[in-house]
Amino acid sequence: MVIDHATTRWAGRAYYDELLAAGVRVWEYWPQMMHAKTTVADGVWSVLGTMNLDNRSTRLNDESMLLVHHPRVGAVLDSIFLVDLERSREITPASRRERRFWKRLRERATRAVAPIL
Repeated sequence: MVIDHATTRWAGRAYYDELLAAGVRVWEYWPQMMHAKTTVADGVWSVLGTMNLDNRSTRLNDESMLLVHHPRVGAVLDSIFLVDLERSREITPASRRERRFWKRLRERATRAVAPIL
């Protein structure tokens, strides 16, 4: 997975076990770094942009989101997501158990500073 800051990757991965235990499926996109965020709800409500849902993005960073209510936009974003999903790797509980000790240690250490990353 390509990312601009390794510590961000490690801190994010530190939450995977909890997400997987709650039934969330986790995928990592591998071809390149992707900063855009998209959401489609009910096929008609779409949100796209660069903003993270955290205090840093809302208070400090110059990022934005666009909210669109249109079924054609939702369909296009859904189709793009499916293409991206084909180029992603699913993270499973088994793959998490197989990772090396030093990776586990890095994740735990960076989780402590995750709120400021």
